[in-house]
Amino acid sequence: MHASTFLLAAGLAAAKTITVKLNDNSFSPNDIKASKGDVLEFQFGPSNHSVVMGAFNSVNGACTPANKGGFWSGYVAVSSGLADKAFKVTLNDTEPVVFYSSKDKQCPSGMVGVVNANGNSTRAAYVAEAAKLSAGVSPRGSPYGGVFVNRDSSSDSSSSTGTSTASGSSASSTGDSKSSAGAKPQVVVGGMGLMLGSVLALAL
Repeated sequence: MHASTFLLAAGLAAAKTITVKLNDNSFSPNDIKASKGDVLEFQFGPSNHSVVMGAFNSVNGACTPANKGGFWSGYVAVSSGLADKAFKVTLNDTEPVVFYSSKDKQCPSGMVGVVNANGNSTRAAYVAEAAKLSAGVSPRGSPYGGVFVNRDSSSDSSSSTGTSTASGSSASSTGDSKSSAGAKPQVVVGGMGLMLGSVLALAL
């Protein structure tokens, strides 16, 4: 039991958090390599952005939500600095994932990010399709597919903290099937902490 406990704990510890900042109508970084179990932490800067999972080669085109699952943060308005809350999404495999900001013309203007690009599933290809559009599409309803948590300030380049408002404070791992997509990423809402706590309790 102790051996399996430590193996599980080690596996959880191996997952890393990748900080993605939304600033100046762009994602930084916007071309990401990630492993299964890694967490994307979206940190919101001025002035008003969202993050939505799209889909490569979607029949609905670029800048539209994935058809099933996926994730959606809602809009987060920030006056300065970075919002106190960040939106976290846990990746459950290494398939290519594309995400965008659905606010106004931000997606057509290139506010797009990609995880594990390969073949034709690249940021450049998606941005080229997005540029043909006039606006991005937002999912309906509350945020889903991720969870809002206190922002990890260790990634800050300065100590400034912004004020923000979000359209929701939590999200489930099940998306609105009418507006979400072939969702590879899923969220573990506090799952890592709860699982690790349970495992350590069993080991005692």
